[in-house]
Amino acid sequence: MFIRAPDFNLDLTVFSGQPPQFTMDYGPGWASFVYENSLVTVKQKAGEDELEIEAKGKKIDEGKLSEHVSLLFRLDDDMPYIRKRIGTDAHMKKLLVEFPGMRLTLNDPWETLACFVCSQNNSRRNIRNSVQLLMRNFGEKIKIAGRDYNKFPTPERITAGCCKDLKKCKIGFRAEYLMNAAEFAQGGAMAELHAMSYEEAHSVLTEIKGVGEKIADCVLLFGYGRLEAFPIDTWIRKVMREYYLGSHAKDDEIRMFAEGRWGDYAGYAQQYLYRSIMK
Repeated sequence: MFIRAPDFNLDLTVFSGQPPQFTMDYGPGWASFVYENSLVTVKQKAGEDELEIEAKGKKIDEGKLSEHVSLLFRLDDDMPYIRKRIGTDAHMKKLLVEFPGMRLTLNDPWETLACFVCSQNNSRRNIRNSVQLLMRNFGEKIKIAGRDYNKFPTPERITAGCCKDLKKCKIGFRAEYLMNAAEFAQGGAMAELHAMSYEEAHSVLTEIKGVGEKIADCVLLFGYGRLEAFPIDTWIRKVMREYYLGSHAKDDEIRMFAEGRWGDYAGYAQQYLYRSIMK
C-alpha cells in the first residue's frame, strides 16, 4: 500500500528525539512498529513524496492503517503555512532549509509520558535502551511471521511489577517516577486531558511526582498534539540564549518569547531548534 506524503522526510522525523526514536526499529529509509498485533513497516525512497506501508500478522483494514500512519506522522499538517509561521528570523529559516520535511509526531499519550519520564538526565541512546528493555520485560509478547515482538507495556503491566523490577531496565531513580506515572495513567486520567485547556492539562501532569514542566510540555506536544507547547531542557535553554535572548535568560523569559514569536506553532519551532543541536 502506498500513501501520499508530500513535504515529509521519514528519516529526519524518526531520528529527532521524538518517541518513535525510542519505541520503533528503524534504518535508512524505513521504520517499523507493532500496531494491533501486526508489524507495520513504513518505507520512503530518497526524494520521493510517498510512503510504502507493509503490514505482517493480523490483517488490518487499509483505510484504518493509512489513517494511523497519517496521524502518527502528522501528514495533514500544512507545512508551507507552518514554515511561514515559524520562519520569522534568519536562524529559524536556516534550520527549515537544513531539515526539510521533518515533522512532529503524534503518539500514544501514555507511551509519550513513559518515554519522557525515562528521559530525565539521560542520553538518547540510553533512553532508547531503557525503553526497549521495558518493552521486552513488561510488554505483551506476540509472534508475527515466526518472530517474537513486544508491544509497549500498558500502565497496568508496569504497576503489576515493582521498582526493583523496573530498575533492571536500566532506568535507575526514574523507576519510582515511572511507577507514579503508570498509577496515574491506569485510572483513565490521561483520556480526560484531551478535553482540558493547555494550562489545565499542564497543571494536572505536573502533579505527578517526577513530572516537571519540561516533561509535561513534551507529553502535551507529542502525545496530545498541543503545538503551542515549548519544552525547555538544557539544550533548548542553550540555543535560545545563544540565538535569541542572551546568556542570562530564565525559563519564563524563554517561554514567553516562544509564545510571542511562534505562538500556536511554538512546538514546531522547538523541534527544529532541538534537532539542530542533536549530537
